[in-house]
Amino acid sequence: LFVDYFYVIYPFTLFILLFGIYERIAWSTQVTVLSNFLRETGVRLFTLLIVIALWARWISFRSFVTLYSLQFGVVFVVLYLFLTMRKGTHLSIRLSDTTRKHYREMVTYAGFIVGGGLFMLIEQNFNTILLGSRSSLTTAGIFDLANFMATLLLVPKRSMQAAASATIATALKDSDMDHVARLYRKSCATLLIVSLFILGIIWLNIDHVFDLYKSQYRSGK
Repeated sequence: LFVDYFYVIYPFTLFILLFGIYERIAWSTQVTVLSNFLRETGVRLFTLLIVIALWARWISFRSFVTLYSLQFGVVFVVLYLFLTMRKGTHLSIRLSDTTRKHYREMVTYAGFIVGGGLFMLIEQNFNTILLGSRSSLTTAGIFDLANFMATLLLVPKRSMQAAASATIATALKDSDMDHVARLYRKSCATLLIVSLFILGIIWLNIDHVFDLYKSQYRSGK
């Protein structure tokens, strides 16, 4: 399947890149609610619509895969138009004075970010690829279902990270370490409470979730 639909990697990667760039612009201009909604909810709503279309046989599986590769394209257009109306899309390829002055530090920092992101992607997808190739697509599907439920715990963290990053950056620039410490303490306490709440909901309903699937999926528990 990966070989058959390899061509969709190109639009999929392009739109993830574009959305990621404008998501950071949104974060820096304090437009975190919309960008988080588009990433966490908008993409899933679009996916739900095309899954329904596939289930109703309005589209073929090949059309479904093609549309799936455009999911970040849809949310990118929405975010781009919103930021354009706010005149917050200042994006230039010219080197600024700040970049010329601090390019060594910026390259080093970017290297750590890219390296960390690469290993995170490998960690997220390696198990699924390995199970699908060495065992079966069913095994990979069972693992993915369980993994998706666990990923719910990351939703508050992403939202908190988006909301706090610009404030923390400003506090660090001003060397206000007390403010940074307060933000970290409050965010850690909030995330712990919210994550325990989500975990409780998942575990209370875990058997009902697996009732929706074939019996062999229950091993994902």
